[in-house]
Amino acid sequence: MDNDPQNVPQSNPGDFPAADVAPATPAPEPAPAQDDTAAQAPVTVQTTTAQTDPNDAKLTGVGGWLIVYEIVLVLGGLRNILGGLLSGLNETACRSAFVNSGTFCSDLAGAVRIENIASIVIGLLQIVTFVLILMRKKFAVKAGIATGVILVIWGIIDLIMVNSVLSNAPVKISMAQLATSAYSTIAGGVLYAVVWGMYLLKSKRVKNTLTK
Repeated sequence: MDNDPQNVPQSNPGDFPAADVAPATPAPEPAPAQDDTAAQAPVTVQTTTAQTDPNDAKLTGVGGWLIVYEIVLVLGGLRNILGGLLSGLNETACRSAFVNSGTFCSDLAGAVRIENIASIVIGLLQIVTFVLILMRKKFAVKAGIATGVILVIWGIIDLIMVNSVLSNAPVKISMAQLATSAYSTIAGGVLYAVVWGMYLLKSKRVKNTLTK
């Protein structure tokens, strides 16, 4: 049987039901990109830097009031050492001057010897402090303060000792004059200890110089 293309039934699109086709959903539009720099709040970082006085760096070395303190130390040290070595009391001459003095002259001579030893010790402390500062040792601060404190303590001890010895003197001695002299010595020691002690503790030059 001949297949004639004209006899082949043609399919009509209307003969078949149309398939339900959902309309294409449009793709969502991309969200606009957020500007990170605009979203982030500005962060302020505060930094504190220690402000140093440029003049502080210049406050170093043995100069200024530190050299004045060094002069006080060396002159005071030499005076105390030489005074302790050279001064003394001739007990024989004392007994000749004060007949029937009993133990007064020996007691007075003993007191003078103690004073001389104390003077030498204080003088050595002053010289040691002087050398420690030249060597830029931190221990010089403690040595200087200790020297001032010892001066005050020794002044009080010396006042009590001399007052006790002179109370047995064979002649009347003006105790008021003695007390004035002794109190002046103690006051000088206190002034020395306070002024130079505060200087050693508070001075920027001392802090910058004594670093070893």
